[in-house]
Amino acid sequence: MIVNINSDDAHKTELLDNQQTRLTYYFDNPIVLTTEHDLIINDFHLQKNINSQIIEYENELVSVFNNSLDRDILPRPYNTNVEIVSVFNVILYEWDGSAFQATDARATVSSVATQPDLTTGQIQVDSITTPGTGFIINNFLYVDKDVLTNTFNTYTNRYAEIKITGLADDDVALTLGTYADAVLQKATSDPINNRTYDDVILYEDDGAGWYIASGVTANIEVVTSSPTQSFANINILSVTNGGTGINLNQILYVDKSYLITGEPTMTYTGARFAQYQVTALVNGVGATVLSANVEILADPREIAFVNDNITNVPLLKLEGGSYVESSAIVEVSIVGNTPIDNRGKAIINVITEQGSHFLPFETYYIDKDYITQNNNTYSSSSRYASFAVNTTTNNANLEVVFLTNYGFNNTPLGDYYYDVPDKNTRIYINIYPDQTYGNMARIRYTEGIRQGFAIGDEIIIPSTDIVDISTGLQGWAKTVASGNLKLSVLSLTESVFYHFNYEIYLENILYNTTKYFNSSSDSKALIIKIDPLYKYINGNNYVLSLTPQIIQELKFIVNRELEATDNIMFSFTLKNNSLLK
Repeated sequence: MIVNINSDDAHKTELLDNQQTRLTYYFDNPIVLTTEHDLIINDFHLQKNINSQIIEYENELVSVFNNSLDRDILPRPYNTNVEIVSVFNVILYEWDGSAFQATDARATVSSVATQPDLTTGQIQVDSITTPGTGFIINNFLYVDKDVLTNTFNTYTNRYAEIKITGLADDDVALTLGTYADAVLQKATSDPINNRTYDDVILYEDDGAGWYIASGVTANIEVVTSSPTQSFANINILSVTNGGTGINLNQILYVDKSYLITGEPTMTYTGARFAQYQVTALVNGVGATVLSANVEILADPREIAFVNDNITNVPLLKLEGGSYVESSAIVEVSIVGNTPIDNRGKAIINVITEQGSHFLPFETYYIDKDYITQNNNTYSSSSRYASFAVNTTTNNANLEVVFLTNYGFNNTPLGDYYYDVPDKNTRIYINIYPDQTYGNMARIRYTEGIRQGFAIGDEIIIPSTDIVDISTGLQGWAKTVASGNLKLSVLSLTESVFYHFNYEIYLENILYNTTKYFNSSSDSKALIIKIDPLYKYINGNNYVLSLTPQIIQELKFIVNRELEATDNIMFSFTLKNNSLLK
């Protein structure tokens, strides 16, 4: 069985996204293969004008202006967030009205970042390490933030204010004062022996006529003012244990009998117990809360700016509010400012891939995030650097006839296209604001076959036939008096190809994969690969073994776009395997 394929006879012709063409053929009478058959290509014929003269207008990018103000590149910062710092035994201060005075209280203090903004934070009093003495509830103390910012962090106000909300040891005796009966008398003619006693127990009245140990102990002295004095004073030198459960102004007692035991020079008359009054409790700092000026700030610093060079950077265009890649690739230099200020700018000096469809003074962009992956950074408010197109090339074939290039002041700015009748050629026109003449037209690019033109031809664009790309509507608001826009063909470009490969794949077919040897990177079966400029098909070339199946349609993929005047013809034979034995 011989099957003839002609691209003009395809029931459906589709241009795919990858610029390939799908040809679909349906069979009224399906091909039924009951055994394995070999598909053999017999011939291949191509009708196409490969080398020709065309009107080429590409507007390839040549250079851009490096003068925008949004090209700034910054050095990378560090210490951008508040660092956690903890310091032990920090002095707590009091304010005396004119200066901060150190107290005997100490605390462990730290700085922590606040959520969600980690650039700010506050101090924390983690614990009181030394409660100190003599504090009053609801009074204020102060922390010097310098202890938290020696290496990291900073502040606005140096001293943080904290409020005492609880006291420690507020039932512990701190000082005792003589209250009554605190003397001893001479027992003999000898002078009273002046001496001291360590850790003497002080008693309290249990309310039932008994004296019990209060838990308070003190160092005591028995002293006379002169050897001839007939009595000695019993003085509290220091409290060695303040006890617990003690009240301010409470009366505590010292047993005189303890003091005279073993001391023949001393005795007492009258009351056995000397009385002392609690004149102060310890009242250390027990608990605090933050009050005012507790903020801690990050202390951002900058590393040195790095001159850099980044290759293969996509040049972006702004479409519909989004930055998308254009067809150009550039090389970006990041160069430090002069005079040196640890900052720099992005500069485009090399166009790696020129792309097409660019027009002078249109704005394109680079993504600073892309060019600062390894070094430096940028302001979050200015991510994209802009560059205006300076010069383009490949645009000498056509020009707008100046005398027809007016009457556009009511025409919306933007891109339009015009299909030249019977030429399979589309010309894209851009309306832009000219500073001298107002809105004017210029050519962006051409596409299609673009053949059949001669130097000196004039292409007339009727105002009713132009199409607005943004809306899809025909017509533009060029004034009637200004007439139709005209283009003049100035020159033609020779399109010369030294190779023009065609690859044809069979898409929806069952075949014996173990015998398929014309392999390619495509998942579909390759049945023809040919350069029509140099090679011809071998008519007996066996390429594919088809397994038993019913074929109701055939789909062929051609590796390029088929233009309107192109024609491909080829044939293949389906031969039963047994006939080859």
